[in-house]
Amino acid sequence: MQLNSACDYVMLGNEHIGILVEIPGERVYVDCGAAAPFFQPVRFESNSLNVSQFGDDKVHIRHAHPESGRYTYVRYTQGKQNGKEWHFNINQKREFEDFHDIILKSTMAGTTFMTILRCQLWQLNQRRSVSLVNNQFGIRHSDGRIDKYTLHSVAEIEEVIANEFALPKLPVRETIDVLAELGIDIFSSEK
Repeated sequence: MQLNSACDYVMLGNEHIGILVEIPGERVYVDCGAAAPFFQPVRFESNSLNVSQFGDDKVHIRHAHPESGRYTYVRYTQGKQNGKEWHFNINQKREFEDFHDIILKSTMAGTTFMTILRCQLWQLNQRRSVSLVNNQFGIRHSDGRIDKYTLHSVAEIEEVIANEFALPKLPVRETIDVLAELGIDIFSSEK
């Protein structure tokens, strides 16, 4: 079966790529790169009160100036804004090449995702989200409860990645070694 949909890239702020997919009668927003609770296309044009959420983690896409095609993307966690408010314009068509500099900058030495060990997985069937940032492992439950654990060894991190994320072949030890070579001690947050 072949799916035929017109799709366009949209730039959120000056740092994130979203996708607009045209379906009969409207466009929907799709985001595969945000660590936000997007589990289905967002009907931002036909439902101005839409909220994509998991527990107390919510993303709102709202009209800023509908006549000009401008919208805002804001994420809230526990009722507080989480991250930047991004603006985007659905009438500004982008090509993948327009994101070349953003992608290049995000992979440069010293940038956020080049200086941490980071994994996140939404496990809707278990009504939870698991997150690993360096040696800090967290489980966020759909009822808002959060369990936090400090991991004290590479072996513990490998076990969490294998068992909680179901990624037993992920090169965890090698990644930690590369970070160490860059002068980054992922265990420095240990107390």
